[in-house]
Amino acid sequence: MRKRPDIPEKFRPFVNNYKINVFEIAYLSREQVNVFKSDFRVVADYFVQKRENGDYIPDPQELKHVQETLQLLSVMTGDHRFENAYNDKNAERSAHNMCDVLDRIENRGWQKGLLEGCQNGLREKENQVIFSLHQSNVSWDVIAASVGKTVDESPQSRKPCFRRLLLLNSPNTCH
Repeated sequence: MRKRPDIPEKFRPFVNNYKINVFEIAYLSREQVNVFKSDFRVVADYFVQKRENGDYIPDPQELKHVQETLQLLSVMTGDHRFENAYNDKNAERSAHNMCDVLDRIENRGWQKGLLEGCQNGLREKENQVIFSLHQSNVSWDVIAASVGKTVDESPQSRKPCFRRLLLLNSPNTCH
């Protein structure tokens, strides 16, 4: 560092001249990754597998520092699901290795998808009710009340609003 010409002479006594070896963890060999005995082995293995395969298959190695390892993975990957998996209730007791962590992440995704599917199903059912009532020549006020919505009182705004809804949400329309 001191050999750099852009460091003013008066600052040179304050600049350390340490030698630093920098490694690109994702490019370590399998043998180099296996040299690590700490939780960092899991981190190194994660990056190597993601680079080589685009996927990660966890090793059952027990984590000694679960929170710290997941925080490091979260920061280094930008994926906060690692840290969120730890922050779940009882995570410290139940997450002992990356298999546990990834199961927890997968389960949260599954639950989120299930909730979203239920919400979409309810919305689709509401759309079918609106469409069916409209086909039966039911008034816009009754249609709105049947699905818990309100309609602006001005007659000019009622029909365009529900017509748009009917066109966008008819049972034959895919979302």
